[in-house]
Amino acid sequence: MPLNCVPPPSLPLPVECYDKYGHMPYATPSEEKVYKSDAFKKMRAEQKSEAEEILKRPNLEQQRRLPPGTVPPRMGSKAPPTKQKAEGSKATHFHVLGRPWKAMPYTELTQNDLKRLRNARPKSFEDRHLQQERLQMEQQRRTDEIEDLRIYFRDIDEAHRARDRKRERDIALLGADVFEDKVKLEAKRLQVLHKALNEKYATDELVKNTKRVISDAKCSAIWSAQIAERKLLERVQEQHDHEMMRKNEEYNNSRWGTKDQKEETEAQRRAEFGEAVRHQISEHMALRFQADDRKKMEARDVRAAAAAYRRAETERSERMLKQRQEYREELELYVRIHKDFQRMLCEQERIDEQRALEYMMAKEKQLKQERKEKAAHDADISRRRDILYTIQQKVLDSQGNRDEMRYLMEREQLERKYREDERVEAEKRRRMELKLRDDRRQQIKEQHEAKACFYQKQEDELQMLAAQRAIFEERQKKEEEKLTCRRKTFHASVAKQIEDREKARRRRIEEENLVLERARLSNRERQEEINTVITVQLDELARTECVPPEKLRVLLGRVANLDKKRLGRI
Repeated sequence: MPLNCVPPPSLPLPVECYDKYGHMPYATPSEEKVYKSDAFKKMRAEQKSEAEEILKRPNLEQQRRLPPGTVPPRMGSKAPPTKQKAEGSKATHFHVLGRPWKAMPYTELTQNDLKRLRNARPKSFEDRHLQQERLQMEQQRRTDEIEDLRIYFRDIDEAHRARDRKRERDIALLGADVFEDKVKLEAKRLQVLHKALNEKYATDELVKNTKRVISDAKCSAIWSAQIAERKLLERVQEQHDHEMMRKNEEYNNSRWGTKDQKEETEAQRRAEFGEAVRHQISEHMALRFQADDRKKMEARDVRAAAAAYRRAETERSERMLKQRQEYREELELYVRIHKDFQRMLCEQERIDEQRALEYMMAKEKQLKQERKEKAAHDADISRRRDILYTIQQKVLDSQGNRDEMRYLMEREQLERKYREDERVEAEKRRRMELKLRDDRRQQIKEQHEAKACFYQKQEDELQMLAAQRAIFEERQKKEEEKLTCRRKTFHASVAKQIEDREKARRRRIEEENLVLERARLSNRERQEEINTVITVQLDELARTECVPPEKLRVLLGRVANLDKKRLGRI
């Protein structure tokens, strides 16, 4: 089944997954979902028209900018004649450059100022509606992608289960040996075919790159998809687990019976076993001491084996506890280092904020000083204006050309000195602003670099911890599998030993019973033969009448009494 490499937007694929045209040559062509509406088309048309309008505008960066500390000239009609004297108190862009008023009758805005003004404009209802629609479309697309990934992995699992079922059916039909031979022949044929194709296209650079890209993309897509799907599957995992537990319980009950039935069967089996044991004990009462000794020996062996098993379990648990404690200590060390680094970063941010605050306070202090200087300067200008007005009044009162010329010269000198002072102040203010702006830019750059280093280090630490955790879990899983296999082997061996000992015990009991039966038969035959001999002798004695009848009766009683005593001793 081909891999559908369509990751979510938050987790894009690396650059190696695309060719020079921006396509994914290894991806399966699928129908892409396109969400288009009237609002979306309207938004795209507005963006296109705005881009064309920006391209048609002149390049403002190539034009001359206003120097710092200057103001643009007034547009439109001229100022009233009565305000002409007050215009001399302002340093304009043309005073600094030494050009006339009509040289550049417009102001300039930089591209950054233009963008800032456009972004500062409040959004309309249509813009907010379009933005909301875009967010909804993006959320729907992400949900569809996650659902496609879930269906994709479910199909993979179904394919694996079908392959396993087919393999089991083939083994059941053909037999293990025939199936293994068939699998080996098929694997050998596929291996030869694959080797021939690899040798044929081994030197092709496209094949090499394609293999490498496919491997990297599969790994990246599967890893990214698993991370993105984990949160979604956690919500339905519990329901799925409950459903599977219910189905398994129903299947087990239908196949092996319910728990009550199992307990009843087990109780019946135990009762039958107890009855058989009691019957054997009643039959073999004479051998109970030997059976007790044998059972004690077996119990001692079982206790020794159980003690050895418990010791092994205790050692394993202690070893696992020690490993967990070491892992926990190492994790605490990493957490402590991480907290120290966060504390250092917070301290650095606090220092940066303090520096910024000091900078703002210094700037505010400087602005206050400049305002004071400006107020003093305005007072000086007002005083000079009064002096000029007084001089003008004197000129108007005087009639001589000599006084008028002196007035004009003094006025020209004052204006020249004022302009020079204004130019020096403007240049000083410009240098100060440039210096403050460079310092602030350097501080912001350092803060960004520190944050980038912190985030990168945090991500590396998390990846390292995740890798170590995966290795630890894999090692623990292997140890659990080994322990489970060892337990099964141990239980099987113990059960086999118990069964062998039980068979041997029964075999010995049967042999002993057979020996006893043979001895009993031989004793019975011997007793019968002895009784026959005694009876013949007594008959012969009675027939010959060698003893009187009273003595013969006493003799018969004594013989019978001896026989009873002997049987009692036996």
